[in-house]
Amino acid sequence: MTNSQTPTVAPQPPKTFREMVTSDGYKQQLAAALPKGLTADRMVRVVLTAMNKNPKLLECSKETLWESVLNCAALGLFPDALGRAYLVPYGKTCQLIIGYKGLIDLAYRSDRISSINCVVVREGDLFEQEPMALPPIRHKVNTPTGDPFRKATHFYSVVYLKDCAIPSVSVMSLREVQEIQARSKSGGSGPWVTDFEEMAKKTVFRRHSKVLPMSSELAAAMDSDGDQMTDLSVAPRPTMQDDIAPKTTDTTAETVKGDGQ
Repeated sequence: MTNSQTPTVAPQPPKTFREMVTSDGYKQQLAAALPKGLTADRMVRVVLTAMNKNPKLLECSKETLWESVLNCAALGLFPDALGRAYLVPYGKTCQLIIGYKGLIDLAYRSDRISSINCVVVREGDLFEQEPMALPPIRHKVNTPTGDPFRKATHFYSVVYLKDCAIPSVSVMSLREVQEIQARSKSGGSGPWVTDFEEMAKKTVFRRHSKVLPMSSELAAAMDSDGDQMTDLSVAPRPTMQDDIAPKTTDTTAETVKGDGQ
């Protein structure tokens, strides 16, 4: 007797990463990894946009692309134009690079941090450091007419902890940042090239964070970050002071908080 039933055909695995990340099964994995309120569809759209802007990502292995995207999802960060995270091709490997805004966003998830400022000091600014003084730094911005993009000389971060009148300050020179860039595996590509000052702010805050109360998400981001800066494993103790009160808003300072910024 002839069997008239049509034989079952096994589903074919996705041929490209685009097919893979848009499939229902992988979207379900993204949804499970993302924090509440963030959707897999949004992550997929952002990832596809990143790939369109940087076609070299298509040359990376699907495994490293998926690992980077899944790590992004677990941290609740999107590799979009806001600079919180980047997908960077390194040969056949995709690296997840956490931006400084991403680190600060995760740092705010600690219930002990009140405010964070990352500041650029430029040539012509008044900038003095006196470790034993209060405050230990003095910074006055000087913007000559017609020259708003003067060369950076230093970067520093100021962090206020809740219920604490003494903020923590950490300073790095341009040369210190450039030495770290030279040691970074991704120092010659990606955001180190396209967004140097953003990465410099990340560098000084990353060093600073070693002595700050970390959220679990920030600690996880440090481990997931493909821009490993091994010389920051032992950080210098930042200066503590109680005289830099946020009485006015400095135009060179950037406070990053919340999803809308």
